[in-house]
Amino acid sequence: MAGSLAAQNRTSAKPGVPLVRAVARALTLLRAFTSNRPRLTLTELAQIANLDKGTTRRLLHTLAVSGFIRFDEATQHYMLDAGVFEMASAVQIGRDLREIASPILAEVTAQTSAAAFLWVPHDGAALCLDRVRAPMLQIDAAWFAVGALAPLNCGAGPRIVLAHVSDEEREQGLSRELPQRTPFSETSVIKLRKAVEAIRRRGWELAKDVFSLGSPRSAFRFSTVTAVSWRP
Repeated sequence: MAGSLAAQNRTSAKPGVPLVRAVARALTLLRAFTSNRPRLTLTELAQIANLDKGTTRRLLHTLAVSGFIRFDEATQHYMLDAGVFEMASAVQIGRDLREIASPILAEVTAQTSAAAFLWVPHDGAALCLDRVRAPMLQIDAAWFAVGALAPLNCGAGPRIVLAHVSDEEREQGLSRELPQRTPFSETSVIKLRKAVEAIRRRGWELAKDVFSLGSPRSAFRFSTVTAVSWRP
């Protein structure tokens, strides 16, 4: 069974080599920001990182001086700064896959007038690796930005990923919170497990919760699971 890009490339901790606690804490703060919560208060960040406010404030100040965090004095919220964006442009993982998939996404959008997305598994969720916007921006799926993580129960692309990852990765995803974004969102772990075989058998998935259609793309010849979805 194909695996995720993260599982194939992540370095494991070496026995006897201690981790630097301050670095780990700073990374926890950076990872606290997501597409669903791009702005956070000091209290929220301290709670997420399980740190006291003093330590959190010092770490955030260091990150801000380095250009990775910005503080909005008016709203008292922290947010990621341009330094993170600059680093993202240098990420190599998945670049070859994006280059291969890009013309396919463009063709899907041209033929359907829908936003097209490229999905891969990542830490028990589906990572949006690339997308092509719909020509009519008022029907674009703005909540699926490149780099966004989607739970494996919502949307056709993530559910395609759910059906084709390893059993271990699938159970990791199903153990996470399964949000009910719409009345049609499936949150039952038992029903989602049953849906896996049906998705594999027919080779595509139609998701009613965000009304999207998805299909696995084994033709990319990559060892990771890949899925293309589109949303009218």
